[in-house]
Amino acid sequence: MAVNQTFAVLPFVRNNRTNTGLSDVYIRITVDGVRAELSAKTSIVKRGWIPGKGRVKGTTEDARRYNNRIKSYEDRVKDAYDNLLRKGSVITAQAIKE
Repeated sequence: MAVNQTFAVLPFVRNNRTNTGLSDVYIRITVDGVRAELSAKTSIVKRGWIPGKGRVKGTTEDARRYNNRIKSYEDRVKDAYDNLLRKGSVITAQAIKE
């Protein structure tokens, strides 16, 4: 009997603690309503962020580099989810994060 499980990956920004005008990019992993967050180790200018898409606005080289980095983190999270699924392990947001 299969058990339905919700899984989502969402890139989002959080204001930087220093007053530099930059925002840090994070990846939120949600499994069955339980969240875990990890840093994408990237800071961007917040006005360039598209919240609905989880991407940086524009086609400049910088925007492409930021978006590729974010996509790379999303892909790693999805790969970790697939690996846990194949192993038959218990899938939690924290297990995917680790």
